[in-house]
Amino acid sequence: MRKVVLVRYGEIAVKTWRFRKQLEELLLKNILKGLEKMKIEGVRGRVEDGRIIIDGFRDEDEDKVLNIICKVFGVKSASLAIEVQFKKLEDIVKIAEDLWRDEVKGKSFAVRCRRVGKHDFTSKDVEKSIGMILEKYAREVDLENPEVELHVEIRHDKAYLYRNIISGPGGLPLGSEGKALALVSGGFDSPVAAWLIMRRGVKIDFLTVSLAGELDLVPSLKVITYLGEEWEIGYEPKIYIVHAEDLVKIIRERVRKEVWNIVYKKALYYIADNVCRRYRGYKAIVTGDVIGQVSSQTLDNLYSTSIGTITPIIRPLAGYDKDEIIELSRKIGTYRLSMEVSEYCAVFAERPKTWSTPEEVMLEFYKIKNIVDKIIDTKIEKVTLSEAKIILESLKEKITVNEVKLNEIPDNSIILDVRPRKTFKLKIESRDVKVIECSLDNVFDIVTSLGKDKTYIIFCTSPLVSRYIASKLREKGYNAYSLAL
Repeated sequence: MRKVVLVRYGEIAVKTWRFRKQLEELLLKNILKGLEKMKIEGVRGRVEDGRIIIDGFRDEDEDKVLNIICKVFGVKSASLAIEVQFKKLEDIVKIAEDLWRDEVKGKSFAVRCRRVGKHDFTSKDVEKSIGMILEKYAREVDLENPEVELHVEIRHDKAYLYRNIISGPGGLPLGSEGKALALVSGGFDSPVAAWLIMRRGVKIDFLTVSLAGELDLVPSLKVITYLGEEWEIGYEPKIYIVHAEDLVKIIRERVRKEVWNIVYKKALYYIADNVCRRYRGYKAIVTGDVIGQVSSQTLDNLYSTSIGTITPIIRPLAGYDKDEIIELSRKIGTYRLSMEVSEYCAVFAERPKTWSTPEEVMLEFYKIKNIVDKIIDTKIEKVTLSEAKIILESLKEKITVNEVKLNEIPDNSIILDVRPRKTFKLKIESRDVKVIECSLDNVFDIVTSLGKDKTYIIFCTSPLVSRYIASKLREKGYNAYSLAL
């Protein structure tokens, strides 16, 4: 008698015999890799008639083992079980009594059994025999709504007794369907899209575009490293960090305002497509686009921005609504991290176009193409998951040291109101505080003309924008802060 984890899988079982065998071996390999990564020693595994049996772990590691297994793609469910070898039904009944009599004491219960192999008894015989021996300890047998549900799975000459069935992600083993590159910003949509494609057996590497230095890179890397660490069990993903702060200024200067966000999306696809072809091996680009969710994701604009991209674009969330996406983010564990992400809205126009033509988008994109090509050649940092975690810790420390937020406005300061839409006029009671209305395009010129002997407070409806401007001014020697609202 020993403890094991009984692992079940779903659609793998309906594949052709040869392909099924490959998938079973890959699933077992990924499980063992995940356990090895967590330094759980002595673990063994075997494939047996539609199940994977994991054993050899210590009692103190059993919860950790079960948790890791239930995050491996391809696993439908798993149970911590007692494995016993038997010769007759009475052997199983005796062990079930010893194991479960305290579990059912004073409660209603039911016994569920399934079998594989030839035996001189049926599954119903097992349920009835164990039920009769445990009934004297319990309040009653209740097959419809029991307080305690007991499971027996008999496989040839072995029986597996367990209480709980823990759900896994299902799908196909990671690595069974090649590799793709996911565009991940850190918000709710793109991490969920990446997870859904991982679930179909695709290894995912990540590409994230930083428009505001460490301020937007840190929350993005938090989400990406979580996905890689928690879910890509059996594979260490690569992460492409695109340092594209110059892109915002160029889009605002050269591109027609109403198509800023559309051209920015075109630039993202162009960068991802170039990375896929330059590094090879990628069969698709994965995005978190949802049809009609924002102006750049109308069907017209998705069509216009996708034309010219050689690598296929997969949009697993195209037909989802926001509530469904948020519910999935809770399930996979990215919800809290995505809540911390603030959108850098400097390339989003107040009145964006909801439709465009491929010719129009390409014409506007060519106004910035030379800068985008330069970013691709010189501003992409390729790192491993382990390296990304080190970078993340370093950037978090940098933000803490250089924090630029204020909770109140000091006297004798100048408030720079950079909101794109001045929906209300700022009124400050103190006479010593001056308010200047400006924009992202001229705020640095205004500060330069006013000099370094003043205190500047940046105010914007986007916390990320105000923090970014304040941090850039501080780098240049100005006493600048972001007003926290």
